[in-house]
Amino acid sequence: MFDTNKVGHSFPPFTITVEPANIRDLARTSGDDNPIYQYHRKAQQVGSLHIPLFPTAGMLFHFWENTPFVEHLAELGLDVAQLMYREESYEYLVPPQDG
Repeated sequence: MFDTNKVGHSFPPFTITVEPANIRDLARTSGDDNPIYQYHRKAQQVGSLHIPLFPTAGMLFHFWENTPFVEHLAELGLDVAQLMYREESYEYLVPPQDG
């Protein structure tokens, strides 16, 4: 059982480098054929400087490059081996972008 006193807990920020090929592969894998995830020129036509990130990509990055994330979950009392994905939602004030 999850300790509900931990609701609202924040994790420290982290930085990740994402190559356009990673985004292309993610688009193909997820079945998204939107050309802005495949071609730099198409992304520029819709006002993006680069091939944009998927809106849901942020969750993947916790596991791809943020290795301390698993440790942070354990500190909250969560056994990562026992976690089951159920649902998530996102609300962005601006699209994810490179910094």
